[in-house]
Amino acid sequence: MKTSLCLFRSGSVFALLLLMVSAVGLHAAPPAITLQPAVVTAPQGAAATFTVAAEATAPLNYQWRHLGVPLAGADTPTLELAAVNLPDAGFYDVVVTAAGESTVSRPGRLLVEPTFIADTFRADPTFTLEAEMAGGRVSALCVSGMGDSLLVGGSFTTIGDERRDGLARLDSSFVYDPEFKPVVAGAVFAIVEQGDGRILIGGGFTQVNGVPRSCIARLNADGSLDPSFFPGAGCNGNVNAVVVQSDGAIVIGGNFTKVDGVACGRIARLHPDGSLDLDFNAAVGTGFNSAVAALARQSDDRLVVGGYFTQLGSQLAPRLARLERDGAFDPGFVLPKIPGGPRGCDSDVLALAVASPSDDRVYVGGRFGKYAGEDTGRVMRLEANGVLDSTYTASVLLDGINGTVRALAPAQDGRLVIGGDFTGSAWRCVVRLASNGAIDTSWSPPEDARPATFVYAVASYNNFDGRVAAGGEFTQIGFTAGSASGVVRYLNSGALDAAPGVTLRQPATINAAVPAAGGGWFVGGTFTFLNGEPRNRIARITEEGEVDGSFNPGAGFSGPVETIVADGAGRLLVGGSFLKYQDVTASWLVRLEASGERDLGFTLDPGLVGTISAVSIQPDGRIVVGAGAGGLPTPARNNLARLLAGGALDPSFDAGAGQSGPVRALAIERGGHIVAGGNFTQFNGVLRGYAARFDASGALDPSFNSGLGLDWYVDAAVIRADDSLVLGGAFQSVDGAARGAAVGFGADGSLLADYNSGTGFTGGAVSGLHALPDGRLYASGSFTGLDGQPVQGLARLNADGTAAIAFAAFDRSVGSHRGVIAAGDGRLLILASTAATAPTLAAPRGGRQFGLVMLRPADSPLPVIGSAPVAQEVAEGADVALAVGASGASLLRYQWSRDGVPVPGATAAALDLADVLPSDTGTYSVAVRNEYGASGAGALVTVAPALSYADWAAAHFSAGELADPAFAGVLADPYGVGVANLSRYAFGLRPRGRVAAPTRVLTLDEDGARYLAVGFTRRPAADDLVYTVQSSGDLVEWSPVEVMAAALPLEQTVRDTVPIGNALRRFLRVSVDLAP
Repeated sequence: MKTSLCLFRSGSVFALLLLMVSAVGLHAAPPAITLQPAVVTAPQGAAATFTVAAEATAPLNYQWRHLGVPLAGADTPTLELAAVNLPDAGFYDVVVTAAGESTVSRPGRLLVEPTFIADTFRADPTFTLEAEMAGGRVSALCVSGMGDSLLVGGSFTTIGDERRDGLARLDSSFVYDPEFKPVVAGAVFAIVEQGDGRILIGGGFTQVNGVPRSCIARLNADGSLDPSFFPGAGCNGNVNAVVVQSDGAIVIGGNFTKVDGVACGRIARLHPDGSLDLDFNAAVGTGFNSAVAALARQSDDRLVVGGYFTQLGSQLAPRLARLERDGAFDPGFVLPKIPGGPRGCDSDVLALAVASPSDDRVYVGGRFGKYAGEDTGRVMRLEANGVLDSTYTASVLLDGINGTVRALAPAQDGRLVIGGDFTGSAWRCVVRLASNGAIDTSWSPPEDARPATFVYAVASYNNFDGRVAAGGEFTQIGFTAGSASGVVRYLNSGALDAAPGVTLRQPATINAAVPAAGGGWFVGGTFTFLNGEPRNRIARITEEGEVDGSFNPGAGFSGPVETIVADGAGRLLVGGSFLKYQDVTASWLVRLEASGERDLGFTLDPGLVGTISAVSIQPDGRIVVGAGAGGLPTPARNNLARLLAGGALDPSFDAGAGQSGPVRALAIERGGHIVAGGNFTQFNGVLRGYAARFDASGALDPSFNSGLGLDWYVDAAVIRADDSLVLGGAFQSVDGAARGAAVGFGADGSLLADYNSGTGFTGGAVSGLHALPDGRLYASGSFTGLDGQPVQGLARLNADGTAAIAFAAFDRSVGSHRGVIAAGDGRLLILASTAATAPTLAAPRGGRQFGLVMLRPADSPLPVIGSAPVAQEVAEGADVALAVGASGASLLRYQWSRDGVPVPGATAAALDLADVLPSDTGTYSVAVRNEYGASGAGALVTVAPALSYADWAAAHFSAGELADPAFAGVLADPYGVGVANLSRYAFGLRPRGRVAAPTRVLTLDEDGARYLAVGFTRRPAADDLVYTVQSSGDLVEWSPVEVMAAALPLEQTVRDTVPIGNALRRFLRVSVDLAP
């Protein structure tokens, strides 16, 4: 029995040893990868190859993947991709298997290079796209003096299925005029009809009838563009108000800071031909410190200005000011009631109106409740001198307008029509006041005839029968949906007269676009119509912008789409703030097949609730999502989470308490790190200024952005070919170092010290970034400058972050651009929040592009300088002729400047300078302009001075004049203006005609005392002159203060020897003599 037991045990041990050997054999070492896939760049349409090398003790098997999706037939060490296109770009990795053990390679990355990278782009006339959504806003109304028609301006693109771009006209029957169809690319905020029937419009537009006109334009009565009105480059910001003065000059106000490239502080005056009035601009100075919302002209052409500002230059002007006709500040208007007390209004002024052509009292409306410290309510009347009409105010306060007044229109008999967002069954949104400020009870539209929402514009038919029109965002009056389209008209009694019930549509935004396999693009945004076809917030479009019917989203999404990302199988991950897709519950993030059908294999974790604003797919197919406001309330998933490929929450990614605010941008690095940017300042309680980096488990990278961080939010993130990272946003510094809206980090997370280290982007944020394979990238956003140069919302950066000066893009809006994508064929796709129009109206749908703009490489439309002015060195008294030769596709305009200051009246191709002086020395440059911008050239003119009086006289006077001592003599005053020839010579004055006094009187504070002083400019290099400064206390006895011969410096300031405080009167004079 013992032997048998021993044998039994021996057998058991033998069997166990066999099992152990077998187990060791099953767990052989996984394959070792000796050559990882690399970053591969291939031009559009070319082949691309990835290669891997591995070692193992058993035969190797390979499976290549694209974003975690296995590629059919890709089972060798080499992956060959034939004729790659943009949808093929992204991460590729390979799973290497041997004897049941697998190793996943480091991901390679495919970059698809455009076939051509141009410097100059224009709108592609073969591509048109109209992204629209229901609604719109009527912002301006103007009753025509040529009849009782009504001009209507605002932000709309379609009225009653008919094209109406920003401006339309209703005839006397309140029917839209089918013959009046100007194409305004953008919103119209102000309309003024001139006495000759021509129409001035101001707003946020960029083109009119296919011709560039930035924010200000003039049309003929039939809606055609008036080419005689040329504002050059126009305004760099919206024009909110326009008035015409008695001489035809045009004053504009808004939030612009430049007009035709010249600095203008939110107000400017244009000549009747559209050119800038430089004298008015000089009088205004630096202008207002915030936007101008309203203008009104009094009968003497003085201007009342209202808005959001608090100062005009150094003058206090809280939201209300008056300018003299020449632009100078009127300090006597809006005085405090109590000396030293409050001035102006305590909140914004949005509307102004002068009572009548013969009554200069001023109506004022807005958000304010006080004026110069007195209670007023939201509307008030001022006397012509700015004093509050307290009787009128008492009535207004008694009736209690309880909301913002946005529009005013004087009516007959001193009455006033007001519109806004006030409420009340008797006066909701629009009301008429009697001449004493009380509610006009004789004008009371019934409840079911009043606009349902805000009114932004009102007009009174004063020259006809007292009817009243109101415009706004409303789509119904009373309680009936669809009963109005932003405009309504009432009879003089208040009864409803007319309200067009046609549908109104406005521009929508396209927030996301991804290339589609086989060509075209998937697009998502806020639109509910594309090219007039119903498409709720997602669609596929062709290369030409047509709706592609192969993608059928059915009822689409119930809310805006914020982001779209394609996975390795070509399916679409769509994120946004929607709750349904195709009328079926589908919240925040869904996956769609390329046909538009919902992929039911993807279900978002039910604990994730909130707008999905950013999505990025890791190389292994897992999905990183970032949330906007509201976050992701699943425990430990604030604003950032990682999902498995099927939509379930990935438990291996634990970000703890997560971000303290929304995540707007995501980027996945090849090394496995995840970068998140947004509007947060902390992660898991650790300071991280608006950007953070994590490893694959969600742990915070302690070395990335660990100091002060960025100083404001991040909107965009992109990984370049060398694995470096670029962030874009609204920030202006990182760790205290200047980085204007763009910053670069190395692959290790360290700051790139020289990337965008200048002034960077200014005036707005960078909202989109697109990297090219060579390290350059495109940036889009709301910025207005880059490295000190004007750049409107679109730019290209060199690999080192400096501005690509040669890059230029025309025919597009100047507002905020959501994103930019370089298409494989060399075009640029711009996700634009405002409209852009192609340069020809013969294109499909008139060349309209809004929501999304396609630019293509093209020649520059700017003027071409063929011959530049030539530098000259001349003697004093010579005549100088400068000229420029230029060509262009449209009418050219010229403006000469000297040392950067425009020369008044110098608006021809040639500039002649007669009888020059040494003070005429300078650089003379010419700007040659057309509708698209300016080109320039310049030359230095050097004038050698006459070295003696005799030489000076010979240079400037004729032989006959020199022979006459009464004309050319040293002490002669041939023009009888009290300035002798010797003084003209000595002080560098013009030799002929009336001249200004050559001396300047001033005071100086020195050694605790104040002195009278005189300043003057001496003639250069003249040895025959002696200047004597003398002082006196009685104009009888004069004492010398200083005697000087001609020498540098030319600018002299000489003070008295006696302080002002020690004498009742002090006088200084400068005399000039010829040296003996």
